[in-house]
Amino acid sequence: MEKERFDRLLQIVSVEDLAKVESKRIIIFGLGGVGGSALEALVRAGFKHFTIVDNDVIEITNLNRQLLATTKTIGVPKIKVAKERMLEINPNCKINVVFARVHSENIEDFNLESFDYIVDAIDSFEDKMALIVYAVKNKLPIISAMGAGNRFDPTKVIVTKIEKTEGCPLAKKVRYHLRQEKLKGLMVVTSLELPVTSIGNKLGSSSFVPPAFGLAMASYIFRNVISK
Repeated sequence: MEKERFDRLLQIVSVEDLAKVESKRIIIFGLGGVGGSALEALVRAGFKHFTIVDNDVIEITNLNRQLLATTKTIGVPKIKVAKERMLEINPNCKINVVFARVHSENIEDFNLESFDYIVDAIDSFEDKMALIVYAVKNKLPIISAMGAGNRFDPTKVIVTKIEKTEGCPLAKKVRYHLRQEKLKGLMVVTSLELPVTSIGNKLGSSSFVPPAFGLAMASYIFRNVISK
């Protein structure tokens, strides 16, 4: 059954590569439009060991872009929906769920050194920077999502170092704070597309770009694993 599950993947990677993938431990912070798509792509690619961290429930406004959001899951914690959905895809996954937000006071509680990859799909800038600074200072393997909002074009999504980003207001803030900490080298997913101006007073989002960010993050991790 397990070999059949990954039959199409094993047409393009070796059994040894898949074994490496299956052994890795990943922690994902944030299960919205970016994090939810990253998680599912990683599960479908053969990863089995996850800790997922989020302190939010699915809302009706999530329906336009978030993989986990359906009319049946509104009001349900995202970690619960995510775990159930991933186990339907691959019951052999081991998924630890944490209903919490990461911040500077509790970051050591997550034992980040025990993970092979950290996925930052956090919306809150303060929480995002707490995670980024801790990971980069401690030379932990992290990939971080920059701004996916107010954009329409998934073909403009790239993976690069934070120092090479341009045109993204969030990336500009992250670059500034990392310079203040004298840190560099953070790997990020960003967009070359300039954000459009919101019509209202909220950040907007389409169904096209956040999932593309998540897929790019998952692809980056997968390619790094099988290349070693």
